[in-house]
Amino acid sequence: MIPDRVEALFEFWPDLTAAEVVGRARARGHRLDVGTLSAVRSGHIAHPSVEIVIAIAAGFGVSPEYFAEAGETQAAGDDIRTARLEVDHDLWMMAVAIARLPPDRRDSVLELLDVLETTDRPRPRPASPDPDELRRESS
Repeated sequence: MIPDRVEALFEFWPDLTAAEVVGRARARGHRLDVGTLSAVRSGHIAHPSVEIVIAIAAGFGVSPEYFAEAGETQAAGDDIRTARLEVDHDLWMMAVAIARLPPDRRDSVLELLDVLETTDRPRPRPASPDPDELRRESS
């Protein structure tokens, strides 16, 4: 069950590496190494110690209880989503700002997001003119 939960976290954050998870756990004062995390993820360590589970939870920013809950529960999903927002502070701040908007403005933001998601690539904005270059041209 714990290896499946670890794998689910990595699937939720496809760009997050084991080294980054370990670094985040260590930054929070926990002992964890990439080999141990990989062994838990692959199931070679199916029943890790409480300390390892707490360290892995800290590395992902979820509560250790996430690993203890049986089955997929709403609380477990909420835990992962909240942790993902905490990883990206700018994303969290945007979500808070959007939540504070009146309902009609929130709808406008969602419509804009739909447009942005269906557009191939946003066009790059032209570079701002160099003030020194403008001065030279006007002389």
